[in-house]
Amino acid sequence: MRRLHIAASALVATLIAVPVWSATEKFVFLGAQPDGVEVYVQASPPISDASGRRQAWFRTVPKTPQPINDADGYTHQYSDMLAFNVADCAKRTMGAAAMIYRDDKQATVARFEIPPKEVELRPVRANTLGDAMLGRLCAPAKKPAPPATSPGTASPYK
Repeated sequence: MRRLHIAASALVATLIAVPVWSATEKFVFLGAQPDGVEVYVQASPPISDASGRRQAWFRTVPKTPQPINDADGYTHQYSDMLAFNVADCAKRTMGAAAMIYRDDKQATVARFEIPPKEVELRPVRANTLGDAMLGRLCAPAKKPAPPATSPGTASPYK
């Protein structure tokens, strides 16, 4: 029973630490690996955690369903994988805090999570898809567009 309590506590801590993925999140194409696996990134801008590390969701889509073993060791087929990546931009390192594997009906078949503060960040090599992912995570935030003015409310001649 104590083991179950510890496991449940760890799961709750993880779910609090990793932002919830929204099924309505839009993804945009980022690039493809040499084997044809496509990688997408969330359309909304990355966020920063309290320590300044940047975070965003990425979606990986293999050409054909692939096998994955869940936490209990059962093998399932997945059609896409969502990864919540964390990056230290100054050190050019990145790692995954969560990986959610889904089947062709978008049902979760395997899920692995670590609190973002405990993620082991690894160096990212230049000129790789990982480098493009890091570039997306570490891109400076875009400045908001200036508010639109109605005709006749602002004069350039003042």
